[in-house]
Amino acid sequence: MAVTCPLAVAEQRERLRSNEDGLARGHFHAVHHHGGRYDLVVGTTGYRPPNLREPCCDVSSSAGRGCPDAGAATT
Repeated sequence: MAVTCPLAVAEQRERLRSNEDGLARGHFHAVHHHGGRYDLVVGTTGYRPPNLREPCCDVSSSAGRGCPDAGAATT
C-alpha cells in the first residue's frame, strides 16, 4: 500500500511535527520511485493528524486485510 499526499501537504505536516526542515522534500521523490508497484494507493490529502490512518484502514478493511487496533503501536 502506498500512502500519498502532495509535497506541500507533507511539508506542512513536517512543520506541525517540528521535524527538521527539508526532510519531507529530501525524501519525497525517492519514497515511491523505486520501480515497484503497489496493490493499493491511498491519498491522505484531506485528512489531518491524528486521523491519517482512517483512509488507510477504510481501504485495507474493504480489501479484507483489516486494520491494526487504534491502541496498537504502528510503524
